[in-house]
Amino acid sequence: MSAQTSMLDLFRLEAQSAARSIAATLTRLKERDKSPTPEDFDPLAKATATAKSAARIVGLAPAGDLAQGLEEYFTAAAKGEAKFDATRIKLLSAGSTLLAQLSSAEGEAINDHLVESAEKIAKLCQGLAKAITAGSGPREETKAKAPKPKADTGMLELFRSEAAQHSKAMRSTLAGLAESAEPLQAENIEPLLIAAHSLDGA
Repeated sequence: MSAQTSMLDLFRLEAQSAARSIAATLTRLKERDKSPTPEDFDPLAKATATAKSAARIVGLAPAGDLAQGLEEYFTAAAKGEAKFDATRIKLLSAGSTLLAQLSSAEGEAINDHLVESAEKIAKLCQGLAKAITAGSGPREETKAKAPKPKADTGMLELFRSEAAQHSKAMRSTLAGLAESAEPLQAENIEPLLIAAHSLDGA
């Protein structure tokens, strides 16, 4: 048995498992008077996610799209962000049937079945996507704009005074050095360093 055949068998098992879980859950929900809960949909989201992964691994893109459409619906439904009504039940039932048919198809028959069902799969996924209420899909977070900092006028005046004072000291020292014929000494540099550090701190 080749690795590809083994993975195809894995897909069949996962598709069959997902199909059975969907069918069983729909039957249970029809018979129950209470509204669905996240616990009803969470297992279905996981089952269809696994089937999707298996389909993609073996290159069955349409089957992967079908499983993804079902997964996205169940994920949204578990969060209370998807409509669950007669129309959606019909679509979910059709999706379950398609997965079951794919799981039982042998050899090249599975590819033939996918080609024949391509349009049906597309419409089914579109119908499920419409059931997901606005805002349940990926959203770009709106970042709150940070308020523009307001300058403390008192501190601003202090900075201006410090800057003017140290700037004057630096100009005076540099002018003296420029006029002096003596080599540059450490004591000549110190006032400049003090002024620079003071400005940095301000």
